[in-house]
Amino acid sequence: MYLIILVPVVGSLIYVLVEVLPEMRYSPTGRRASSQLAGMIAPSDNMTKLRERLALLDSVENRQLLARECVNVGEYKEAIELYTGCLKGIYKDDPQLMLELANANYLDERYSDAKNTFVRLREVHPEFRHAEGHLLFARTLEIMGEEGNALREYKEVANYYPGEEANCRYALLLKKMGCMQDANEVFNKIVLRSRMRGRKNKSGDRQWIRTAQENIETNATSGDGEAG
Repeated sequence: MYLIILVPVVGSLIYVLVEVLPEMRYSPTGRRASSQLAGMIAPSDNMTKLRERLALLDSVENRQLLARECVNVGEYKEAIELYTGCLKGIYKDDPQLMLELANANYLDERYSDAKNTFVRLREVHPEFRHAEGHLLFARTLEIMGEEGNALREYKEVANYYPGEEANCRYALLLKKMGCMQDANEVFNKIVLRSRMRGRKNKSGDRQWIRTAQENIETNATSGDGEAG
């Protein structure tokens, strides 16, 4: 309270980060807003230190750390350049670096580049599993209009994703493709699981539970629940 009164701009930003954005942390909009707000509060200090470290020692680790900070403050193009510079020699197929590069490309709306990186990652590391990365791959495919492939990836990642976002996005795409009965089945399961968990629901799941509930109600009102 005192921080907001004494320093209204910074205080308000901190309030948003602490009280509002946790609800949105699983959404790309929330992640991007959180990163940009964090950067507005104290971007220069950390960036300066990381640039100095890289100038003193041009290593993959230092490039990766600076690239991550660039993503945090919305400097996606610089992050992409840094990650690309990391993926050479013994690190050319490093799965974590590839995943972070794909994420930076996605955030910069370079969806084709993001997709190519995800495909390459899958080719060289077929056993590599990363729930957030897998979900991002599915979303990339959906944005690119590859709905059939996206649906398959959503269904697969929903089996192990730690939350309801993957299930809800899967149901939303089913609905978009006209598979209303299947979509409603997934929406209903999301709501049923949330009721069974009660207060144990994760804060990041609330928006997806609300979305599922709203779609159930809308579909029931419009009579779409019988379509399939």
